[in-house]
Amino acid sequence: MATEAYEALDRSAAARSHLELAAELLGEVAEVLARALSGAGGSEPAQVIGEFSRFHRTAVELAVCLDTGDRRIRAWIAREVGSGPGAFPVPPGLPPRQWRGLDAVGHARQAGRAIGRAPRGNKKQPIREVRSLRELDGLFSVLAVGAVPVEKPTYVGWLYEFPDRSTIGYRTRVKTTVEPTIEIVTPDGVRLKIHVNAEGWDQPRA
Repeated sequence: MATEAYEALDRSAAARSHLELAAELLGEVAEVLARALSGAGGSEPAQVIGEFSRFHRTAVELAVCLDTGDRRIRAWIAREVGSGPGAFPVPPGLPPRQWRGLDAVGHARQAGRAIGRAPRGNKKQPIREVRSLRELDGLFSVLAVGAVPVEKPTYVGWLYEFPDRSTIGYRTRVKTTVEPTIEIVTPDGVRLKIHVNAEGWDQPRA
């Protein structure tokens, strides 16, 4: 059941991404029409502008509703499967604590180059993207083995610490993305973030 729930989340995330793009484009259409038809007479121009403004609002509202639905699915997974290391399905054939031959600290020190792909644009700190929530959860479940929970009431998600004082966290909500984010911090402050971006994998990046 959890596998199907993850599949539903992946598809919902794709739908939400398209809706957010549609909302942005429809907002631009309404603005362009408002400028183009500003001097036009009659009631029809105003009606057309109003219709596209309504389309924009509807797309925004649907995207918000999808986000709420996604959070309910995640809450169900957390209740049924649990949370933290070992709660997520681990891809077969991977040794505990290692993903492609590196542990969490190793990936952070290499800026995550062995994980997924780099995001577009210049970022202040290393960030990597993976294709799906299922891949993100599997990555966390492997890399967090051996860490112990850390009590931090302000942390929205789960935070764990290794014996060397490095930490790995799974934020369920962040400002920059609606999807969860893995955060790795080494004892000397090297950081790596990993999140989901299902779009554009047919366009190779670093």
